[in-house]
Amino acid sequence: MKLYTLMDKLLNTIEETLDENPSADELADTLYVSSVHLQRLFKASFETTIAGYIRSRRLATSLEKLLDTDMPIIDIAIEYGFDHAQSFIRAFKREFGLSPGELRKSGQIVRVTPPIQLFSHNSISDGLMFGPDIVFVPGFRCVGIAHIMPDGKPAEMPARAAREFWLNDKDKVQNIKHPETYIGLTKIPGADEGYTVYTPSVRVSELSEIPQGFTCNTIASGLYVRFYYVGEHHYMDINKDIAAGMYDAIKSFVDEWKTGSAIFRDGLYFERIAVSEYSAPDYDGTYCKMEWFSPICEK
Repeated sequence: MKLYTLMDKLLNTIEETLDENPSADELADTLYVSSVHLQRLFKASFETTIAGYIRSRRLATSLEKLLDTDMPIIDIAIEYGFDHAQSFIRAFKREFGLSPGELRKSGQIVRVTPPIQLFSHNSISDGLMFGPDIVFVPGFRCVGIAHIMPDGKPAEMPARAAREFWLNDKDKVQNIKHPETYIGLTKIPGADEGYTVYTPSVRVSELSEIPQGFTCNTIASGLYVRFYYVGEHHYMDINKDIAAGMYDAIKSFVDEWKTGSAIFRDGLYFERIAVSEYSAPDYDGTYCKMEWFSPICEK
């Protein structure tokens, strides 16, 4: 089943069965997939757990009964899948910052977790694309091997260079700060230059001797736009088709966003794969996540 279809069916099933408080195992059985696999994909895609998302959705839907009726809190708790009033009250206070009774008396506006929805632009080859969001990236230095990528050359060159660096070259770098984090830095010298520079890299804590053939780059701290891709495959299997789908999705947003209140700074972006997330003994190579960052500035 295509990842988009799987996640779409999962989200719809959750909404349809909220009053039954479905577990991840029950949802996985309904969708004929492994529970562990489903939970990993959900966490990578939506940056929360299935159980946490369901709890937030149940609490959000309980607000109507709490605020529009005189229904006792214990009855509301039971209706929305909580065994005891106190467990409902504790979860409610963690979610909204005040107890059900306090909210009922105050009429305060609270932020709720809406249903997650997928759209056509989320779906790309072999995975899902999310974003954009705005993040602050602390500055860092990275060391890697630069590759000149002439325009019009095979699109698989960056993926091949990344694999070669990660498997054979990264351990030559000293003072690696995050040994299990891959950085792929792209610099665009100019629109008319006819090439880009792609540098598979690792972050370093300080500069010492740079191995022959390697180069150092500094990523400035500041605001970045972030997209991320979740794929149902090993991180080493990110290929030219997946990359093309990602960049098409990003480009469509960039073209639209340049008319807004913020713009991308031309000439640089970087990819990040936290390989440590996939280094556990039980990692089976069936999922991955890659983040894409580009600095922005206000107009």
